[in-house]
Amino acid sequence: MIPKFRGLSIDEKSKGEWQYGYLIEDNGQAFIINEVVEANEQYITIGSWDPVRPDTVSQSTGLYDKNGKEIFERDILDYNGRKVIVKWHGSYACFIYEFVDELKNRTTEWQPLYLSYYKFEIIGNSLENPELLEVE
Repeated sequence: MIPKFRGLSIDEKSKGEWQYGYLIEDNGQAFIINEVVEANEQYITIGSWDPVRPDTVSQSTGLYDKNGKEIFERDILDYNGRKVIVKWHGSYACFIYEFVDELKNRTTEWQPLYLSYYKFEIIGNSLENPELLEVE
């Protein structure tokens, strides 16, 4: 299975809109492929693609929140009234979550997302809603 990504478009027609699909990175640039017309071992024909800001690229976790919405890296979720942020943990090769109110003090360890994703609700993401990461 090929991983799915999202990124904010820098194309004139769709600037600032989220684009979803496959990722191609080349020389510091990032492109989201929205449509593949044909592909085989020797070539790929791309139907449509959008250049995106590389700093906004996030990978899908392949999991969905309790409302059926797809969860991506950097999403901020509600978990019984507490906010958590989704991250990729490279050493363990899995998506994790950390409670936002404990990030500053580092008083908590991360938890694997796949164990309880169905209890979460997406309330934003760290790129569009950085205020959700603020602790009172």
